[in-house]
Amino acid sequence: MPDAAVGVEIRNNSDVAVMAVEISTRDNADSAAVTKDGLDDPDNPQVIIEPRGTIIMKMGLGEMLPGVPLVVSGATFADGGEEGEEWSLRAMRAVRTRRKAQREAQRGGPPK
Repeated sequence: MPDAAVGVEIRNNSDVAVMAVEISTRDNADSAAVTKDGLDDPDNPQVIIEPRGTIIMKMGLGEMLPGVPLVVSGATFADGGEEGEEWSLRAMRAVRTRRKAQREAQRGGPPK
């Protein structure tokens, strides 16, 4: 079953919108993650989970590490707060920074 996946319903228990969230599976040597990032484009931020709302995220079974739990490893909130594993939050920030640089390069450099 190449399309087999696990769906995880995530509830935002706070009164602040979630702008980015990551689910992951990780052991000492390897990791796999799926991220929804509404801050990917700083000119067009998107709410990923409304306050007190839910989202269903999916991860393919082929992406998961056998015998390792699937967890919510990081979240960024609309007020700038973050919760989760530092390695996950660092990776989310790094991807966001890389994508911002790619967009700027496509536009011919940072805005002046």
